[in-house]
Amino acid sequence: MPYVAVVLEDAESEFLVHFPDLPGCFSRGATRDQACRFAAETLAFHLERFALNGSLAPATQSLEAIRAQPEHRDASLVLVQPMAQAF
Repeated sequence: MPYVAVVLEDAESEFLVHFPDLPGCFSRGATRDQACRFAAETLAFHLERFALNGSLAPATQSLEAIRAQPEHRDASLVLVQPMAQAF
């Protein structure tokens, strides 16, 4: 299940990605593509923690619902699918 991610460019020209539905789940990269790729890995590990603890991951908000939030109105939003883990 994909999650909505917010992509920001910081002062050092790195890209930061965070998930409004998953506080503490964030990633960064030198390029937008790299940051989103790392975000897919981070998302997978974050969701795995919920599974290992026997709890359900939070429900995802729609892209439109997150876009409607004042802090995300002008942000770059992407859908990120968790990267499959090889276990």
